Amino acid sequence: MTRSLLLATFGTNHSQKHWWRRPWAGLTQALAVEFGAKGIRVNAILAGGTDRPMGREVASTPESLAFVQGLHALKRLATPAEQAKSVLYLASDASSFTTGTALLVDGGVSLNRI
Repeated sequence: MTRSLLLATFGTNHSQKHWWRRPWAGLTQALAVEFGAKGIRVNAILAGGTDRPMGREVASTPESLAFVQGLHALKRLATPAEQAKSVLYLASDASSFTTGTALLVDGGVSLNRI
């Protein structure tokens, strides 16, 4: 993956904050190239905050939950069903010409500037 692609996807101000997304995007693209000729599509979901029991343990007070929600442009967390719909799209025939994609399903958390 080239630096210009990373900058276009994640922006210069996010290079430190979202470092963990880069390896997944690069791995997804490398695997898509490697397996594409065999008809195997490779995609990734880069999820934002999702309302799950483990997350509720971390954000256990109204204040901490509001803080986490405030990190997202949509000012809320995703439901597991919302995340699942993105996975279903990538697994369906609707995305039959999609490969090497790291789909941001993050409610805009990657856009937020703290």
